[in-house]
Amino acid sequence: MSDLRVFVVGGSSGIGLAFAELVADEPGIEVQATAPSLEMAARAQEVLESSVEVHVVNLLDDVGQVLRQLTERTDVLVLSAGLEYVGPAQFESTEAFAQMLTVNAAGPALAAKSCLPGMIARGSGLIVGLGSIVTSGPRPFLAGYTASKAALELYLGSLAGEVRGTGVRVETLRLGPVATELGSNGPPNWEPDPASRYHDAFQNARAESETERTELMRTPTDVAQELLGMVQRFRVETKR
Repeated sequence: MSDLRVFVVGGSSGIGLAFAELVADEPGIEVQATAPSLEMAARAQEVLESSVEVHVVNLLDDVGQVLRQLTERTDVLVLSAGLEYVGPAQFESTEAFAQMLTVNAAGPALAAKSCLPGMIARGSGLIVGLGSIVTSGPRPFLAGYTASKAALELYLGSLAGEVRGTGVRVETLRLGPVATELGSNGPPNWEPDPASRYHDAFQNARAESETERTELMRTPTDVAQELLGMVQRFRVETKR
Protein backbone atom coordinates (compact mmCIF):
# COMPACT_ATOMS: atom_id res chain seq x y z
CA MET A 1 0.00 0.00 0.00
CA SER A 2 1.37 3.40 -0.97
CA ASP A 3 1.59 6.39 1.35
CA LEU A 4 3.13 8.78 -1.19
CA ARG A 5 2.07 9.52 -4.76
CA VAL A 6 4.74 10.84 -7.13
CA PHE A 7 3.97 12.20 -10.60
CA VAL A 8 6.72 12.92 -13.16
CA VAL A 9 5.95 15.20 -16.09
CA GLY A 10 8.43 14.17 -18.77
CA GLY A 11 9.25 10.75 -17.36
CA SER A 12 10.01 8.87 -20.55
CA SER A 13 13.63 9.90 -21.10
CA GLY A 14 16.63 11.60 -19.52
CA ILE A 15 16.37 12.81 -15.95
CA GLY A 16 12.65 12.08 -15.65
CA LEU A 17 13.06 8.45 -16.63
CA ALA A 18 16.08 7.96 -14.37
CA PHE A 19 14.18 9.49 -11.45
CA ALA A 20 11.01 7.47 -12.07
CA GLU A 21 13.08 4.28 -12.10
CA LEU A 22 14.85 5.19 -8.85
CA VAL A 23 11.86 6.40 -6.88
CA ALA A 24 9.74 3.41 -7.95
CA ASP A 25 12.14 1.17 -6.01
CA GLU A 26 11.23 2.99 -2.79
CA PRO A 27 8.71 0.99 -0.70
CA GLY A 28 5.31 2.58 -0.31
CA ILE A 29 5.63 5.06 -3.19
CA GLU A 30 3.22 5.03 -6.14
CA VAL A 31 4.76 6.52 -9.29
CA GLN A 32 3.14 7.77 -12.47
CA ALA A 33 4.80 9.53 -15.39
CA THR A 34 4.02 11.13 -18.74
CA ALA A 35 5.45 10.57 -22.21
CA PRO A 36 4.75 12.76 -25.26
CA SER A 37 3.95 9.86 -27.61
CA LEU A 38 2.88 6.22 -27.66
CA GLU A 39 6.32 5.21 -28.91
CA MET A 40 8.17 6.97 -26.07
CA ALA A 41 5.65 5.65 -23.54
CA ALA A 42 6.25 2.09 -24.74
CA ARG A 43 10.04 2.49 -24.52
CA ALA A 44 9.78 3.95 -21.03
CA GLN A 45 7.40 1.20 -19.93
CA GLU A 46 9.98 -1.39 -20.97
CA VAL A 47 12.52 0.23 -18.65
CA LEU A 48 10.11 0.84 -15.80
CA GLU A 49 8.15 -2.40 -16.26
CA SER A 50 4.97 -2.49 -14.18
CA SER A 51 6.31 -0.39 -11.32
CA VAL A 52 5.31 2.89 -12.99
CA GLU A 53 2.19 3.77 -14.98
CA VAL A 54 3.15 5.84 -18.03
CA HIS A 55 0.49 8.11 -19.55
CA VAL A 56 0.68 9.62 -23.04
CA VAL A 57 0.40 13.38 -22.47
CA ASN A 58 1.77 15.65 -25.19
CA LEU A 59 2.12 19.08 -23.62
CA LEU A 60 1.71 20.64 -27.06
CA ASP A 61 -1.92 19.50 -27.04
CA ASP A 62 -4.78 20.92 -24.98
CA VAL A 63 -4.06 18.84 -21.89
CA GLY A 64 -5.44 20.94 -19.06
CA GLN A 65 -8.30 18.61 -18.11
CA VAL A 66 -6.11 15.51 -18.51
CA LEU A 67 -3.43 16.92 -16.21
CA ARG A 68 -6.01 17.91 -13.61
CA GLN A 69 -7.42 14.39 -13.57
CA LEU A 70 -4.00 12.73 -13.42
CA THR A 71 -2.47 14.94 -10.76
CA GLU A 72 -5.34 15.62 -8.35
CA ARG A 73 -4.03 13.07 -5.82
CA THR A 74 -0.33 13.87 -6.31
CA ASP A 75 1.88 14.42 -3.26
CA VAL A 76 5.11 15.07 -5.16
CA LEU A 77 5.26 16.59 -8.64
CA VAL A 78 8.51 16.60 -10.63
CA LEU A 79 8.61 18.76 -13.75
CA SER A 80 11.19 17.27 -16.10
CA ALA A 81 9.83 17.86 -19.63
CA GLY A 82 12.04 19.88 -21.95
CA LEU A 83 12.90 20.88 -25.52
CA GLU A 84 15.90 22.84 -26.82
CA TYR A 85 16.88 24.68 -30.00
CA VAL A 86 20.51 25.70 -30.57
CA GLY A 87 21.24 28.35 -33.16
CA PRO A 88 20.66 31.99 -34.13
CA ALA A 89 17.27 33.32 -33.07
CA GLN A 90 16.87 34.72 -36.59
CA PHE A 91 16.52 31.18 -37.94
CA GLU A 92 14.44 29.80 -35.10
CA SER A 93 10.92 29.21 -36.38
CA THR A 94 7.94 30.72 -34.61
CA GLU A 95 6.67 27.16 -34.12
CA ALA A 96 9.93 26.05 -32.47
CA PHE A 97 9.88 29.02 -30.10
CA ALA A 98 6.25 28.38 -29.20
CA GLN A 99 6.95 24.68 -28.63
CA MET A 100 9.77 25.46 -26.18
CA LEU A 101 7.63 27.94 -24.27
CA THR A 102 4.84 25.37 -24.05
CA VAL A 103 6.86 22.28 -23.12
CA ASN A 104 9.47 23.99 -20.93
CA ALA A 105 7.22 26.50 -19.15
CA ALA A 106 3.48 26.60 -19.85
CA GLY A 107 2.86 22.83 -19.62
CA PRO A 108 4.81 22.38 -16.38
CA ALA A 109 3.13 25.47 -14.93
CA LEU A 110 -0.27 24.01 -15.75
CA ALA A 111 0.68 20.72 -14.09
CA ALA A 112 1.83 22.56 -10.97
CA LYS A 113 -1.40 24.54 -10.82
CA SER A 114 -3.43 21.35 -11.29
CA CYS A 115 -1.83 19.78 -8.20
CA LEU A 116 -2.45 22.71 -5.89
CA PRO A 117 -6.10 22.19 -4.84
CA GLY A 118 -5.42 18.68 -3.53
CA MET A 119 -2.08 19.56 -1.96
CA ILE A 120 -3.44 22.61 -0.17
CA ALA A 121 -6.50 20.67 1.03
CA ARG A 122 -4.19 18.00 2.50
CA GLY A 123 -1.80 20.63 3.89
CA SER A 124 1.17 18.93 2.26
CA GLY A 125 2.90 18.75 -1.11
CA LEU A 126 6.17 19.13 -2.97
CA ILE A 127 6.61 20.54 -6.48
CA VAL A 128 10.07 20.44 -8.03
CA GLY A 129 10.96 22.05 -11.34
CA LEU A 130 14.17 21.52 -13.27
CA GLY A 131 15.73 24.88 -14.01
CA SER A 132 18.99 25.65 -15.77
CA ILE A 133 22.15 27.69 -15.26
CA VAL A 134 21.46 29.26 -18.65
CA THR A 135 19.09 31.64 -16.86
CA SER A 136 21.98 33.22 -14.92
CA GLY A 137 22.70 35.54 -17.86
CA PRO A 138 22.41 36.00 -21.63
CA ARG A 139 23.12 32.87 -23.68
CA PRO A 140 23.71 33.64 -27.36
CA PHE A 141 22.29 30.97 -29.67
CA LEU A 142 20.05 29.66 -26.86
CA ALA A 143 17.72 32.66 -26.73
CA GLY A 144 14.41 30.79 -26.93
CA TYR A 145 15.49 28.00 -24.59
CA THR A 146 16.86 30.49 -22.06
CA ALA A 147 13.63 32.50 -22.15
CA SER A 148 11.51 29.38 -21.60
CA LYS A 149 13.60 28.16 -18.63
CA ALA A 150 13.58 31.64 -17.11
CA ALA A 151 9.80 31.70 -17.43
CA LEU A 152 9.53 28.39 -15.57
CA GLU A 153 11.91 29.45 -12.81
CA LEU A 154 10.13 32.78 -12.24
CA TYR A 155 6.73 31.10 -12.30
CA LEU A 156 7.74 28.53 -9.70
CA GLY A 157 9.50 31.12 -7.57
CA SER A 158 6.35 33.26 -7.57
CA LEU A 159 4.19 30.22 -6.84
CA ALA A 160 6.41 29.35 -3.87
CA GLY A 161 5.59 32.71 -2.33
CA GLU A 162 1.87 32.28 -2.93
CA VAL A 163 1.64 28.90 -1.16
CA ARG A 164 3.90 29.75 1.79
CA GLY A 165 2.23 28.62 5.00
CA THR A 166 -0.03 26.04 3.32
CA GLY A 167 2.29 23.06 3.81
CA VAL A 168 3.10 23.00 0.08
CA ARG A 169 6.72 23.53 -1.00
CA VAL A 170 7.76 24.64 -4.47
CA GLU A 171 11.43 24.29 -5.36
CA THR A 172 13.63 24.66 -8.44
CA LEU A 173 16.82 22.74 -9.16
CA ARG A 174 19.00 24.97 -11.33
CA LEU A 175 21.02 22.43 -13.27
CA GLY A 176 24.21 22.65 -15.26
CA PRO A 177 24.94 20.39 -18.24
CA VAL A 178 23.38 16.92 -18.04
CA ALA A 179 24.02 14.13 -20.55
CA THR A 180 20.47 13.68 -21.90
CA GLU A 181 18.69 13.57 -25.26
CA LEU A 182 17.46 17.15 -24.82
CA GLY A 183 19.24 18.49 -27.89
CA SER A 184 17.95 15.74 -30.17
CA ASN A 185 14.33 15.65 -28.99
CA GLY A 186 13.49 19.24 -29.86
CA PRO A 187 13.30 21.35 -33.02
CA PRO A 188 16.15 20.85 -35.54
CA ASN A 189 19.23 22.80 -34.52
CA TRP A 190 20.99 25.26 -36.82
CA GLU A 191 23.60 23.76 -39.11
CA PRO A 192 26.70 26.01 -39.00
CA ASP A 193 27.16 27.79 -42.33
CA PRO A 194 30.68 29.17 -43.00
CA ALA A 195 29.15 31.90 -45.16
CA SER A 196 26.86 33.14 -42.37
CA ARG A 197 27.69 36.21 -40.32
CA TYR A 198 26.84 34.11 -37.26
CA HIS A 199 29.36 31.37 -38.01
CA ASP A 200 32.38 32.53 -35.97
CA ALA A 201 30.33 33.72 -32.99
CA PHE A 202 28.39 30.45 -33.01
CA GLN A 203 31.56 28.37 -33.09
CA ASN A 204 33.02 30.40 -30.21
CA ALA A 205 29.85 29.97 -28.16
CA ARG A 206 29.85 26.26 -28.87
CA ALA A 207 33.49 25.96 -27.78
CA GLU A 208 32.66 27.74 -24.51
CA SER A 209 29.68 25.45 -24.03
CA GLU A 210 31.83 22.36 -24.59
CA THR A 211 34.30 23.60 -21.96
CA GLU A 212 31.42 24.10 -19.52
CA ARG A 213 30.04 20.65 -20.34
CA THR A 214 33.43 19.04 -19.79
CA GLU A 215 33.87 20.72 -16.40
CA LEU A 216 30.32 20.41 -15.07
CA MET A 217 28.70 17.45 -16.87
CA ARG A 218 26.45 15.22 -14.77
CA THR A 219 24.47 12.12 -15.65
CA PRO A 220 20.67 11.79 -15.45
CA THR A 221 21.19 9.37 -12.55
CA ASP A 222 23.20 12.00 -10.64
CA VAL A 223 20.27 14.41 -10.81
CA ALA A 224 17.74 11.63 -10.18
CA GLN A 225 19.52 10.77 -6.94
CA GLU A 226 19.36 14.43 -5.87
CA LEU A 227 15.64 14.47 -6.60
CA LEU A 228 15.18 11.21 -4.69
CA GLY A 229 16.90 12.76 -1.68
CA MET A 230 14.42 15.66 -1.80
CA VAL A 231 11.51 13.23 -1.90
CA GLN A 232 12.89 11.19 0.98
CA ARG A 233 13.35 14.31 3.13
CA PHE A 234 9.83 15.47 2.29
CA ARG A 235 8.45 12.05 3.20
CA VAL A 236 10.17 12.10 6.59
CA GLU A 237 8.95 15.64 7.30
CA THR A 238 5.33 14.82 6.47
CA LYS A 239 5.36 11.87 8.88
CA ARG A 240 6.38 14.00 11.85
